[in-house]
Amino acid sequence: MDFYFGLGQLIGVHTLLGLSAYIVLLTGQVSLAQAAFFAVGACAAAMFTVLAGWHIVPALGVGSFLGAVTACAVPDGADTELAVDVVASIPAIAGLALGARFGSPSLVS
Repeated sequence: MDFYFGLGQLIGVHTLLGLSAYIVLLTGQVSLAQAAFFAVGACAAAMFTVLAGWHIVPALGVGSFLGAVTACAVPDGADTELAVDVVASIPAIAGLALGARFGSPSLVS
């Protein structure tokens, strides 16, 4: 059952991301900024569930809200640079979350 639950989550996440890119493409524009705002919301929701111990539903709501606030805070024309910056920093954010959850590795043995 866990396999199907995880598979459903992956299908849902990729469907949302694909539809958000498709809706922007329907307008005749090409922008990857929605992926950056999606990443902000996803990282926030992941941190609320893993680090704060929240249930998934309120964490998704707060993550969606934070992604929307980030999108509203960006001025017009700056979305491409933000997308590149946010997507490039996702591995660092994930490493920070993993380090906070499991403890940072010791450099001295």
